Amino acid sequence: MRIDDASAQTREYLEIIEKNTQRLLDLSTQLLDFRKTEIKGFQLNFIKTDINLWLDAIISRFRTTIETNQKEFIYTAPGYPVEAYIDREAFAKMTSNLLTNANKYSESLVRLEIQIPEEQPEVFKIIVVNDGKLIPLQEKENIFKPFYRLKENDSQPGSGIGLSLVHSLVELHNGTITYNHTTGGMNRFEITLPLKQSTSLELAADTTPETKEPEVSAQTGSGPLILIVEDQKDMLHFIAGELAEHFRVMSAGNGKEALALLQEHPVEVIISDIMMPIMDGYDLCNEVKNDVNFSHIPIILLTAQHSLQARLKGLNNGADAYIEKPFSLELLVTQVSNLLKNRELLKTSYVEKPNIESSSLALSKMDTLFLERLNEFIEENITNEQLNVDMIAAEMGMSTSSLYRKVKGISGLSPVEFIRITRLKKAIQWMKEGEYRINEIAFMAGFSSPAYFSTCFQKQYGKSPTEYLKDLL
Repeated sequence: MRIDDASAQTREYLEIIEKNTQRLLDLSTQLLDFRKTEIKGFQLNFIKTDINLWLDAIISRFRTTIETNQKEFIYTAPGYPVEAYIDREAFAKMTSNLLTNANKYSESLVRLEIQIPEEQPEVFKIIVVNDGKLIPLQEKENIFKPFYRLKENDSQPGSGIGLSLVHSLVELHNGTITYNHTTGGMNRFEITLPLKQSTSLELAADTTPETKEPEVSAQTGSGPLILIVEDQKDMLHFIAGELAEHFRVMSAGNGKEALALLQEHPVEVIISDIMMPIMDGYDLCNEVKNDVNFSHIPIILLTAQHSLQARLKGLNNGADAYIEKPFSLELLVTQVSNLLKNRELLKTSYVEKPNIESSSLALSKMDTLFLERLNEFIEENITNEQLNVDMIAAEMGMSTSSLYRKVKGISGLSPVEFIRITRLKKAIQWMKEGEYRINEIAFMAGFSSPAYFSTCFQKQYGKSPTEYLKDLL
């Protein structure tokens, strides 16, 4: 049963179940993360990162939530790149926990700020302020202890593990976290982290997001073209090196670069990381699946977020597959191959089987709408043997080149071939109805002569229209 079909009371119960289930999942995830930080020898991977860009990617989902609650959100950052060596996933967990708490306990204001203190140019600070009820200063050390909760917060949902996890991750970054009151009487959490780490990856200098032209490689030869979207260059080269043995490969450093590449290249599968600056994998997926030009392209999302919520978010944004890091490259290659194989089977079935409708080619809502409109226009003008690609492109509001890429990508056919197949399928429909002679059907379907109709039919289905009609009887 779909939740939309349930009664009001049932929907209310289901929503309560969903909320409580999500709380349990969040708690389980935090407990696992906390346990990892307590394990002796647990290490982070420090990668050179533009903190401004990385925080932009992290806070994008919080800004809407905070403002939806009619609260003011202020984000302040230096007007220049702040480059530091951080573990990106751990840093995301740290800042996400602080922002979640700030939103939960604030009354009307949440403020986030990046600072480079003049007296300590070797560090940077992340400051989160909210105007909620003040935490007593005598509790400012206790709030970072595992499972510790203030008595006045007992009525609020929570586990008391979030700030303890933040504290552990900050320490693993060789940093500090403190709590205090602002002069204006607000709660103030301050994380101080070093810009450099003694155990930074050697390749880290290459992994900083840059505003440069996206990288294109392996454009020669044949085979499916795969687009890899990943901001960490070492990971990008690792994945690309393996895939290049099987496919043509091109790459982009974030979702925005990927969209630019899609405008120029006939990409057949997109493999994208989720956590990226400028435009993350979720937003890229949403943009692709809601753009008629690209909605037919399968997307595989890669992420280190091992949670049901993250998986559902990816699939709800239209992802065709979801792979958790660390992953087997063999699994990734197999997943790409299966997506391409399934797509090819759909195209072959549509072309070779007269009774298969074009709707079978649609793998997204946008594809369904595109094919419905395309078929409707062709059928309305099917008797017109002068019907051509320019007329269809004008009707669809697309350039001829965009129309060609879309039709080719979704069906494996050129627009001219797609028109011809549509004419033949319509002719077969009339033949089954038995109301018209074959010569009449040829002209009704827009063929210039019965002879040309017979030639096209024979080439497509391996028998003449007369032979096909006999088999129907």
